[in-house]
Amino acid sequence: MQIYKKILITLSFAVTCLTFSADEQAPVEKTEKPQIPAEAAAVIKKINQDAVKLKDLSAKIKYQVTFDNGLFESTTTYLGSIKAANTREESRLLVTFNSRREDELEPEAHHEQFYFDGVWLLRIDHNLKTSSNRQMAKPEKPMGIFELMSQYIPLVALDSMETMTSDFHVALENIDEGKTASMSFKPVKGSQYAENYKQLKLTYNLKDCYPAKISGTRADGEEFVIELSGASINSEKNKPAGIKPVIPSGYSTKTIPLKEKE
Repeated sequence: MQIYKKILITLSFAVTCLTFSADEQAPVEKTEKPQIPAEAAAVIKKINQDAVKLKDLSAKIKYQVTFDNGLFESTTTYLGSIKAANTREESRLLVTFNSRREDELEPEAHHEQFYFDGVWLLRIDHNLKTSSNRQMAKPEKPMGIFELMSQYIPLVALDSMETMTSDFHVALENIDEGKTASMSFKPVKGSQYAENYKQLKLTYNLKDCYPAKISGTRADGEEFVIELSGASINSEKNKPAGIKPVIPSGYSTKTIPLKEKE
């Protein structure tokens, strides 16, 4: 399950603003409750107000992950595309990677796709000609992309100020009026996010209200950077029904049903 959790966290970051609502999470005992600086609160408020305008998004994506085990450091860079669509009835997310680069070596072909439809998380590995489909929710009660992930990541455009101050030390690092705003998030000790992250930094495109760059350090020391470029916003090409990938004939398929809670 760990690899699916990491995949979902990564994909959800890439479209943090693309949703209508988020469920309130169960309270978590914390040792402190910081206050959000006024300038950071103003940016969050603007993102909150503008987020509803963003119905769908497609863009190029660069995902870079670096891990240092104390003996050596390795960096892997993936390049591809992302498509996301969200309506009040359904939400869809597709990430396609086309190439991978290890450290300073030449890039190599790497075709892999991840697709989430609110019930199933589909992973297609075109290199190995395999696919796996993991059920994440019941069909009669599908999950929004961020309903599933809100326990792991800061949904800046969705959470109330009270929720944000309960979970993070927030700071506005830089703002280019009308263009971008960069904010840092350090999880409060005892919050649910502290289990997954040491720190996070998000740079928002203020014009279209989507995260152009996300970076951070996970609890295990792994560092990551996600960058979106060439974004297309609210396009007819990005409708939910039009982004589902097709599993090619001859691929092996593994289905993993939802585990019932005891």
